[in-house]
Amino acid sequence: VFLDTMAKDLKSENANLVIVGGPVTNKLAEQANRFLPVQFDSKAGNWVLVSKPSGKTYAEDSIGTVQKIPHPHFRGKWILVVAGKRNSGTIAAIHALVKRTSETMKPNSYDPKSFAHIVEGLDVDGDWLIDEVEFRE
Repeated sequence: VFLDTMAKDLKSENANLVIVGGPVTNKLAEQANRFLPVQFDSKAGNWVLVSKPSGKTYAEDSIGTVQKIPHPHFRGKWILVVAGKRNSGTIAAIHALVKRTSETMKPNSYDPKSFAHIVEGLDVDGDWLIDEVEFRE
């Protein structure tokens, strides 16, 4: 386990990786972004998630993503990205991975070759905390 600031770059990490956080807060996520089926995109200073499998754009603050991709630089290695548009989106993605692991490991509903999911965090008990997720794709 290490901080992204402790890694030189994605090309030097010949290992399976779990990247937590999006491209604004994690430099490895920023480098991996162009390889992801669901990419983070800054539109006029406002970050959105853009899904290649569905062609949809997601702008809600509580939107997160869980994606598993082959490492782009090392054969046989994998990268798991757990991130969100904002902190609440990353929390939603973590909830999805921990509470609904089997669903996050299934293929995307729009592309059976893609293991990328979009989730939206929900506050079901009104305490201002994300406690459930809805799979958007």
